[in-house]
Amino acid sequence: MSPLSLFLLAASMVFSLAGASDVVTLTTANFDEQTQASTGDNGSWLVEFYAPWCGHCKRLQPIWEELATETKGAVNVGKVDVTENRDLGTRFDIKGFPTIKFFNGGLVFDYKGSRSVADFKKFATEGYASAEGKRA
Repeated sequence: MSPLSLFLLAASMVFSLAGASDVVTLTTANFDEQTQASTGDNGSWLVEFYAPWCGHCKRLQPIWEELATETKGAVNVGKVDVTENRDLGTRFDIKGFPTIKFFNGGLVFDYKGSRSVADFKKFATEGYASAEGKRA
């Protein structure tokens, strides 16, 4: 194989891996089907409600990606662009960005902790139990 062919092969592999994400993009059209928020029948979900222009949201993105990969199969991780899905922002009373909510067993919990993978994982596995949940 020529050096150019090797380079092109390696570059295509890098780009294909870079595009893969374990974070589920949620929209008005798929939110209820994906999350089963009102029943909790599709497992637990940590969901980031964000705006694309938000600096804090942009800084959270690599942490959110790492969280999704580390919790795959145990906790679902999703994101909602509220600028494109305003009705979900209204439904879940989103007032600022990013807002993190945890959906479990038909209830929704507000996340108010630090923004680290370890803290998100702890909240999703045990911390939410001490928070006040509301019917999703």
